[in-house]
Amino acid sequence: MIIVKSRYLRCLLLASLLASACGACQTAVSAADLAPTMVGFKQLAPRQFEVVVSWKVVAPASPGYVIFSHFCSPTPTDNGDILVQPELGLDNHPDRWKAGTTLVSKPIVVTLPANATDATYDYKVGIVDTKSGDRGELLGESDGSNRYSLGKVIVSNGGKTITAPGKPAVTPEMEGLVDATSSVVNFRQAGLRQFSFQLSVDVKSRIPADEQIFVHLTVPTPDAQHPLIVAVGTSGDIDTAKWPVGQQHVTPAMLVALQADLADGEYSLRAGFWSPSHNGDRLRLTGKDDGSLRYIVGTVVVSGNGAKIELKPQ
Repeated sequence: MIIVKSRYLRCLLLASLLASACGACQTAVSAADLAPTMVGFKQLAPRQFEVVVSWKVVAPASPGYVIFSHFCSPTPTDNGDILVQPELGLDNHPDRWKAGTTLVSKPIVVTLPANATDATYDYKVGIVDTKSGDRGELLGESDGSNRYSLGKVIVSNGGKTITAPGKPAVTPEMEGLVDATSSVVNFRQAGLRQFSFQLSVDVKSRIPADEQIFVHLTVPTPDAQHPLIVAVGTSGDIDTAKWPVGQQHVTPAMLVALQADLADGEYSLRAGFWSPSHNGDRLRLTGKDDGSLRYIVGTVVVSGNGAKIELKPQ
């Protein structure tokens, strides 16, 4: 029998015993005034779905904390109830998030493992200190271990059917898809080997600011040996962010001059939007994408060695 006479040592021993008894318990700390919500759900394929999560930032997190997410099984095993740990879909530095804002994630794709049986699962998130491993508190109702439910996900029919009751569907805009379709208007020949046209853009969802329209004239099936023939664009003074949703917007006229050695034939007219301030990234639009975020808007027929140029109906 060991008798501990020192009060200091007795305190240390008691603390050690309490820690051992607690095991993997989490300390409840007020880490952030963040309110997570599942704002979109969509099944993509058997055993696969995507979600979009918003985070209302009342106050940013304490330094050193990051967000985690758990897709939880209703039948825990020796390894716990975590079936999948989905990505976050946004910058995981919640201490840098600005108070008074609401951040919306990119679509988060979740693929269920083969051992995921038909059941009702719980999608949970939380916040954890990367150094201590302690979980912090978020705004909402904790499950008792400082995890907060985003909602129930029901898997049925062997994974062929996945639903999230009460959750809204993922919209095209959430997926980064801008509902805007372009068509060619006011096409005319402007001289030998020249033509002009305008694009009419049917805007059904908001177009981000600082987007520029580009148009490429290519062979019908472009490849590495057949690059684009002509690249044209608008005057650059179009403020796409101010284009009201629900209206048609017609660009200024664009003039195309064909090279002297361009053979008669059919050529594909393809259009899109790109952002000078975002590394030249192109927008995902509705329409017929050729695989490079260019959208086929027409076919130009050149004949008579450029003496006749027509727009072939789509």
